[in-house]
Amino acid sequence: MSQEVDSGYDALLNSSGPAQLDYLNSELTAKTLLGTDASPFGLVSSLLHGRIGLQIDAVGPFVPGQDAPHNIDLVNTYASNGRPMARKVLASGSPARLHVALDMPKRLNSLTGNYNAGNISKFILSLCGRVAEVTASDILIYHNNGESAGLLYEGGANDIYYAFNQIDGKAKRHLTDKTKPTLNGLLKVVSSNTDAQNDAIFVVSDFLDEFNNKNKTFGWEQSIKSGHSEYGDRMWATRITSPAQRQITPGINDVISLDTLENMTRSFADTAKVKNDRINSTLEPIRSLNVDTFKNNQNLHPVSLMTRFILGTLA
Repeated sequence: MSQEVDSGYDALLNSSGPAQLDYLNSELTAKTLLGTDASPFGLVSSLLHGRIGLQIDAVGPFVPGQDAPHNIDLVNTYASNGRPMARKVLASGSPARLHVALDMPKRLNSLTGNYNAGNISKFILSLCGRVAEVTASDILIYHNNGESAGLLYEGGANDIYYAFNQIDGKAKRHLTDKTKPTLNGLLKVVSSNTDAQNDAIFVVSDFLDEFNNKNKTFGWEQSIKSGHSEYGDRMWATRITSPAQRQITPGINDVISLDTLENMTRSFADTAKVKNDRINSTLEPIRSLNVDTFKNNQNLHPVSLMTRFILGTLA
C-alpha cells in the first residue's frame, strides 16, 4: 500500500460519521455492491439471502425499475434464450434488517497503536450503514460504552447521523431495550429483536468481557453459539485487538526480585493465551476477523481490511 493511499485512509478513519458516509455513498454504489451478474456477495448477500430464499413467489420477465438486478434468475434467463427473467418477490414479505452491536467499553480507549479502536468501530458502522441502504434494509444499532447499553437506533440507514452523535457524546443517549453494560447483555437484546429467518447480525468487540477464571470461559460464549446456530452465515463479528491484549504483562510499581517478575509475567502471559485461544475457537465457526490497532494485518489499513471483509473480497 502506498504512503499516499495510507494517508488518505488515515484521514477517512479519523473523520466523523457523516464524512465517512459521504465518501462511501460516492464509492460504493448499488452497482458495485450488488454487481451486474446477479451474484451479490459479502454482507450484502447475508441480507438478501433470507428474503430471496423464503419469499419467492414466481419467475417472470425482468422489468427495469420494478425488479432488482440481484433478482435476475440465470437458469430461467438461459432457458428463455437470453431474455432476462427475474424472481418475483412477495411484496408482503418481511424486509431484512441489519443489527450492528458495538461493544465499546472504556478499556478500549486505552489501547495504543496506529489506529484508534473507537474510530475503527465507527467506520465499520458506516460501512454497514451503506450496505443496509443499498439493500433497502433497516438498521438497528446497539451500543455499550461501559456505563449504559442497549438499542441506540432503529430505522433507515440514511438517518444514522443521530446515532453517531450519540456515540460521540454530541447528543444525549436515548437507549431503548436497556441492558447490562456487557457484551452478553448486548447480544441478548439483539437476539430479542431479530428475525432469525431474515436478519443479519454484525458484532464489534474486543471479546474480553466477563472471563471466568475458574472454568476459563467467557460469559458471552453461549450467546455467540446460539446466534450462529440460528443465523448461520448471516452472523458476522470483528474483534478489535492489540498486542497488549494478546500478551498481557503485569503493571509493576514496587521493587521486586527478577524471579518474582518472571513468574508474574509468565502467569499473565499464560492467562492471555488461554483467553485468546478461547476467543478464537468460539469465533472460528462464524464470519469473523481480527483488526489490530497496530499495523500488522498483512500491512492492510483497517479501512481496506474491513471494506474487503464486509464486501466479501477478503482473500
